[in-house]
Amino acid sequence: MAHTVWIIGQPAIIFPFVIKAYSNGVSDDDFRLLAKALTSVFLRHRVIGTRAVLTWRLNDVFKKFEGDVHAVVNHIEWMKTTTDGWWDYWNNVEFKRMLEGNFDGGHGIAKIILWLYENHLIEKGKSGYGLKRYDAVEKSQCEHIAPNTENKDANSGYCPYDDEFRESYLNCLGNYLLLSGHHNESIGNTTFEAKRNTYTQLLQQQEIRNMTEQDHLWDKTKIDKRKELIVDFVMATF
Repeated sequence: MAHTVWIIGQPAIIFPFVIKAYSNGVSDDDFRLLAKALTSVFLRHRVIGTRAVLTWRLNDVFKKFEGDVHAVVNHIEWMKTTTDGWWDYWNNVEFKRMLEGNFDGGHGIAKIILWLYENHLIEKGKSGYGLKRYDAVEKSQCEHIAPNTENKDANSGYCPYDDEFRESYLNCLGNYLLLSGHHNESIGNTTFEAKRNTYTQLLQQQEIRNMTEQDHLWDKTKIDKRKELIVDFVMATF
């Protein structure tokens, strides 16, 4: 969790909390609770993209922090549900709305979400396999499963690119897949069948293969289903 909060967070906010935690002899278990809470609010801040200043909303609880991590954790949990106008920029309603929306231009945070989702799939599987660090996938990229530029092949394996698809499906989390840079470049704008045959490296790639085992087709229904899986995981965890 410490690695995760470092990848997602803002050092100017993280370091003061970490220094205070260690200065006050916070236990490893309590430090993990603190890191998870900070990870949650940092992830929300990056996904939502609000200009509201997060530092101001954490300043009072930081000044009072003398080793009781539960006060910090409870404050952040409250921020997730409040409808108070000065605090509700990071609440569950806004977070879910943005997760379900368009990530065009937000590939950096989408990659982080897909990395977190990959580790979630690892944890769900058989024991004995360690979680992946963020840099475990070399030059990681967000691939558009249905490509940015429509493949005009009659047997492309993708649904038609109508206005609804371009607006609501092309750049959503359900149509993004974590790949290495080399992998992404090697498959380009090819058919879904050709792409699918290369999806053998990560559990989320295997998940795509499993979802399309019957028809080898990538369409709105599959994208909606996968987006729901990812969003449900993120909402339940962060």
